[in-house]
Amino acid sequence: MRLWGLLAAVGAAALLACAEQPASLASPGEEPFLAGPAEPARLAVVLSSGALRGLAHVGVLRALEAEGIRPELIVGSSVGALIGAINASGVSAGDIGRSVAADDFDFGSDWLTSAVGRPRLSVYQFTQQNLKHQRIERFPVRFAAVVTDLRQGCMAVFNAGGAALAVQASTGLPGVFAATTLAGRDYADGALSSPLPVRVARELGAQRVIAIDVIYPPVESRLDGMVDRLFQIGLVLTHSLATQEAQEADLVIRPSFPAELSVNMNNRAALMALGDEAVRRALPEIRKLLRHPAPAPEPRRADARRCAGLITASR
Repeated sequence: MRLWGLLAAVGAAALLACAEQPASLASPGEEPFLAGPAEPARLAVVLSSGALRGLAHVGVLRALEAEGIRPELIVGSSVGALIGAINASGVSAGDIGRSVAADDFDFGSDWLTSAVGRPRLSVYQFTQQNLKHQRIERFPVRFAAVVTDLRQGCMAVFNAGGAALAVQASTGLPGVFAATTLAGRDYADGALSSPLPVRVARELGAQRVIAIDVIYPPVESRLDGMVDRLFQIGLVLTHSLATQEAQEADLVIRPSFPAELSVNMNNRAALMALGDEAVRRALPEIRKLLRHPAPAPEPRRADARRCAGLITASR
């Protein structure tokens, strides 16, 4: 998809709303937070940012489930947090896929194609309605969402508390969604600080990490004018951050997006199928990885991107 097309969609959404989409406020006790200490997880799946390309995450999780491969930890950024939270809450990837493929599916953030006469769901509402459990610590699979503190420019992690608010914060693209304010801090899209949060998975105890990267590669862009080049800056920065963290994963799976496939809601079944195909291709590597015991964890320095001064509670 051409860059100006992506930018036009975002711009049109903002014009329709005449302002940023408002963020839901936390009810007492609903605020997400970071809980510790970290516990070992034999396998973690990390789901990247990537907007609608993130529908491929559904296919990835669906294919892993079909092969009996179930992670003990899911870490997501932006759309990866959205898909990951619903799956970790106890909803099978197969059920997520069937819901996405349904004719009346509403993705929450799809302002331009919502059915006429039907109120648009916010990301918060969509997440809340599809979760099996509302609090992260009640999920059958451990989960963490990565978010960005807009004022301090640092990264934060939520692995407990209200899941819908954690997802809302992680998917909050500045200029389109208002920041999610929690305990006096303004949080926005996790892709701004960690679009492929492999290091977070390691810090939370992951012994093996399979990272799913659906981020738009800058090399596929067409730079036809100033607007394209300006938008390319964000893609380059996101790609650079993801590339650095990908090196720390045990295996990186990158679904292949054909140039002729438009990334839009009309092609959501095809986008999910790309995730299935990617796992089938990588299955020998996945099986080999899981057959061998994980090496002893190496000492890790604190991630300099992490926000200072956040309260960590014990589980």
